Amino acid sequence: MTRTPTITQFRRTSRRTLFALAALAALNLAAAPAVFAQAAPPDAATAPAATGGDPPSRVARLDYMAGAVTTEPAGASDWSYAQLNRPLTTGDQLWNDANGRSEMHIGSTAVRLGAQTSLDVLNLDDQTAQLKIAQGTLSTRVREVPPGSSYEIDTPNLALGVTSPGDYRVDVAPDGSSTTVTVRSGSVTVYGENGQTPMTAGQQIRFAGTDLQQVASDQTPPPDAFDQWGLARDAAEDRSVSARYVSRDVPGYQDLDNNGTWRNDPQYGEVWTPNSVPSGWAPYHDGHWVWQAPWGWTWVDDAPWGFAPYHYGRWAYVDDSWAWVPGPVVESAPPVYAPALVAFVGGGDGGTDWGVNLAVGGVAAAGVAWFALGPGEPWHPHWGGWSPHYYERVNQTVVVNNYRRDVNITNINVHNTYVNYRAPGAVTAVPATAFVHGQPVSRFAQRVDPQQWRNARIDPGTPGIAPVKGSFGPNMRRADYRPPAALNQRQV
Repeated sequence: MTRTPTITQFRRTSRRTLFALAALAALNLAAAPAVFAQAAPPDAATAPAATGGDPPSRVARLDYMAGAVTTEPAGASDWSYAQLNRPLTTGDQLWNDANGRSEMHIGSTAVRLGAQTSLDVLNLDDQTAQLKIAQGTLSTRVREVPPGSSYEIDTPNLALGVTSPGDYRVDVAPDGSSTTVTVRSGSVTVYGENGQTPMTAGQQIRFAGTDLQQVASDQTPPPDAFDQWGLARDAAEDRSVSARYVSRDVPGYQDLDNNGTWRNDPQYGEVWTPNSVPSGWAPYHDGHWVWQAPWGWTWVDDAPWGFAPYHYGRWAYVDDSWAWVPGPVVESAPPVYAPALVAFVGGGDGGTDWGVNLAVGGVAAAGVAWFALGPGEPWHPHWGGWSPHYYERVNQTVVVNNYRRDVNITNINVHNTYVNYRAPGAVTAVPATAFVHGQPVSRFAQRVDPQQWRNARIDPGTPGIAPVKGSFGPNMRRADYRPPAALNQRQV
């Protein structure tokens, strides 16, 4: 049975560390002049690379909510109402209140939560997905279990190891006294203190205590309303047109179907154009920024389809409109998540002097500006300390069909010849205070002319701006709904 050593202590330690770093950043910024966001890059403690090793290649995406769904992200100090498209990773928590329902995806795996359900993401990296259900209902449709990977669901009574593709459901009693495991297809292994029990398709067993005591065993019952909802969403995924052009391991691919159109471009191959965007629209304009370890500054988009096109592939201005270019599907390797595939305007040697000048209410103010990277342009944070292998993987779709640009990630585009830099409306700029506090970009964005920054440095990655406390859970309303306090003490 896969175990995360002292997982409760780990989560609390991680949050204390994040708060300490945020407080340090806030003090540094408070001591700086009014143009505080033009501070030096985060020190070694706050830089994403300092977390040790390369960041995970995958995250979870919250892609459906109904009713009251709340969250306490790692690094935040309180529960807030959850937001679609915010990436979920190790240390994040979700709570569905009465009549709540939600869905998230980890690659091609769908995870659905019913009412009165508590979920903790104990561990999520390239090889391991470990979820904790202290109370409530979880159903999951697993399309693939890659060799060398593990998918585990922990409850107060047992640990469920998924060993094959299939459809599974876990129901944890409100008092945590029992867990019912239902296997509609596939196979799992259930682990307890006294050993393990294999289960195959057509079985339903209720286990009590922690020693795999079977208090009920039967065939799988007919689907209830929660199951039928999940089956309908699975069927929609199976019919997805976008799956022809995008790997199913890219979270959010299915939302492209009803929100845009695919077409073949002679230069870029298959591209996707969003529907119903206003005149002058540009990518990375309607959303906000959040600081999320270990990646750093992360884009959270407002559009219902706004996940896949902002963390994978590239954007191009084609025939007077913007199109997302996913790049070729690499069958031999899963896609690699990036926090935001943009280039930032500003920053001198060593990452100092970040920012651009804006006028706010007729007064000069520090600002932050960015634009979408185009096909052939690698994402490579200026001061990122991750391995060359990681950058090769995250940029593996940078060569797009007939459009080829040889990429040397150690010699990044020093001539600022970025294809989107001078595209109409491509550059978005906001006051630095709005950036670091995660304010809605569309509310604070200013029209800018790139000509005014002819000699500006452009960094294809992330700005050297330290987060503040509000950067971890910005733009989120404090929730009136949260899990019962007793659940935090319930061991798995």
